[in-house]
Amino acid sequence: MRLASHAGKWPVLAFIFFLLTYVLLQIDFDLLFEKDFHLPRPIVDWRRINARNTYALASGPARDTSTNSHADAHAMSMTFIVRTYQKFLASKSTENLLHDLDKQVFAKEAARFPVSAVVVATDADSLAPVRSAVRGTWKDSGVFKHVGVHFHEIPFEVYVDNCCQSTEMCDGRLREKFEVVANKDSVFGKYREPSEKIKTVCAGNNLLHYVLTDAALKYVLNSCTADCDQKLVIATNGDNSYAPSFAERVMHEFQKNPTVDAVMVDYMERGALRVKVGLTGNSMDLGAMVFRVSSLQRLALATPTLTQADGADGADGAGSGELAPAGQNIGFLAPLALLKNAWPHDYYAADNRFMTYLVHKRGAKVALVEETLFTHW
Repeated sequence: MRLASHAGKWPVLAFIFFLLTYVLLQIDFDLLFEKDFHLPRPIVDWRRINARNTYALASGPARDTSTNSHADAHAMSMTFIVRTYQKFLASKSTENLLHDLDKQVFAKEAARFPVSAVVVATDADSLAPVRSAVRGTWKDSGVFKHVGVHFHEIPFEVYVDNCCQSTEMCDGRLREKFEVVANKDSVFGKYREPSEKIKTVCAGNNLLHYVLTDAALKYVLNSCTADCDQKLVIATNGDNSYAPSFAERVMHEFQKNPTVDAVMVDYMERGALRVKVGLTGNSMDLGAMVFRVSSLQRLALATPTLTQADGADGADGAGSGELAPAGQNIGFLAPLALLKNAWPHDYYAADNRFMTYLVHKRGAKVALVEETLFTHW
């Protein structure tokens, strides 16, 4: 009887063995166990990347501490990091964006606060044209009355050293790995059109763009020494646009929630699809996220980093995803793009990973504004 009872289990065990074997054959173990793809990393000396910049960001008068109030609009200021290149200059998209910032509307003029635009060229060929536009055309014309425009100087060698990682990642061995990922159900979820996903991820030099954004963001954070909870920062592309009520609406949200670290707003995608903002990858964009400078100074110092104490690429532990010691020179978006499982699925969406990291790992508090105040083109 005992043998008979065991015998009845053999078909079940055989089926389980068959199923397990089938699953194992379908799984790419490099992906399942998040094996290091040895992705080419950025080459950056974070200590010196901003050495050529000396501009001062606009800020409101010091807050009246006698009232112990967090709602002093006069102490507030907002800095936009604007990433642009020659195409956006030729189409006047970036100039139109600056007009958007210049024409922000306030219910009371006395509530208006300073706005700065830190303009970064996203490729080496655009360095001279963007610099000329910022320091010449836009400055000399005096066309902007309410926004201070600054060119953020990045050493030319940063563009040269980080010109081609995307090519390495999207061709040869890594291209083959990408195609495996794009066609697998087991790890990332099957894409309807793998070729389109590959085209999206490999279309631009995302890694360089993250490095440039990180450099400007680092400059903004390091520039603030007082009332940093009243100073706001946002990064956006040079062809995006903002509603006239954007600045005041965001200001009110921060005033209403003094413990909030960031505010996110609903936006239009490509001018056609309204996106209800949220904390998932498909419902956020960097241009819709506004941070308190003080919050990023506090929360982002522990962002996973590719660089260690010497601030240079290739140091011990680089790419490990370990947390950087407090106060260390680090990147923000660039390291997250190269953490395990970020590439290729989220390689071009490091801004989403940055926000979710701050919320889920660092306890950041985010207020969501259900008003369409931004257009991502």
